[in-house]
Parts: sequence; structure tokens; C-alpha cells
Amino acid sequence: MPMGIALWYNPKQEDAFAFSFITHDQWLRDPAKATQLGISLDTQKMIAKSLDADLIRMAAIMEGMVRVRDYYDRISVQFHVEEGLKELLAKIHKVLKKQSFAPDSILCIDNLRTGESAKLTLAELGERLAVDAPILVNQRGETGPMDLPNHPLVTKVLEEKLKALQSETSTGS
Repeated sequence: MPMGIALWYNPKQEDAFAFSFITHDQWLRDPAKATQLGISLDTQKMIAKSLDADLIRMAAIMEGMVRVRDYYDRISVQFHVEEGLKELLAKIHKVLKKQSFAPDSILCIDNLRTGESAKLTLAELGERLAVDAPILVNQRGETGPMDLPNHPLVTKVLEEKLKALQSETSTGS
């Protein structure tokens, strides 16, 4: 599938990093770039050991990063947040406008924490934010403990972090 611009966005630092011709996981494999983005050393260790592109992307998203990919017919936006959704969406809208995406660009927004999704244009996102209208809706029926979606990658990231912690504990590092 042809891909356009890609972005990693750290909303806490309000830093966006745009790149082309490589994937999000490949970009994160560069420790200097991962550090500049704000990825923790523990997650960077997991990235260095993993060959699983989805796991690498999800680990960064679970640290609060926003993944954006232009697929020409749509722009995918993924994040993992439970609180502060409106503020995050306002920041994402601002970043996407700075990247010169057209107002009629179709956004496919996915909150991987709650399972909520939306498909709307960049202009519609701005309009809904301006009038405080709802943006995301839960489109998944599957929920697990604490009413959260059963996303297998979340479990996999948490398992990898637990293994690393157990390994450090047993070796005394």
C-alpha cells in the first residue's frame, strides 16, 4: 500500500517528527530519534530486542505518543489515552494543519486504550472541537477487565515489560 508522510507526535513535549520512506518502527529503532521523541530507556531496550513492528509501534503509543500515517486516501491517527481526550485531539488537529493536510483529508482516528474510533475530515474535526461536540465512539463490542478493549498488543507490550523487569530483578542489574 503506498504511503505518504509519517509522523510521531509527543503531545507532552508538543514535538512532531515527520519522515518518509521508512516505517514508524524503523524510525524508532534509531536510539537518538527515540530519545528525542521521549521514549523511555526501558521501551528502547524492548524495541532493540523486538522484530515485531506492531509491538514496537504499540509500545511507543502506550507511552503517550501519537502515530500518524498518510495513506493518500486517508490519514491514520492512533493513540492510547483515557483522560484528556479533547485536549489531545485539539493538539493533533493543530499538528495535522501544520503539516499542510487538506481540510477534506479523511482521518481515521483510533484510541487504542478505549477502542473508540472516528472517521471524519480534518475540517470536521476542527468544527467538532470548536463546539465541543463528541468525536469518538466505541465501535468495539469486546471488553475485558475494567471495561477496556481486549487489544492483544497491549497485553504483549505489558508482558515484554514484565519479562524485562523480572530479568533485571533476577540478575540484579
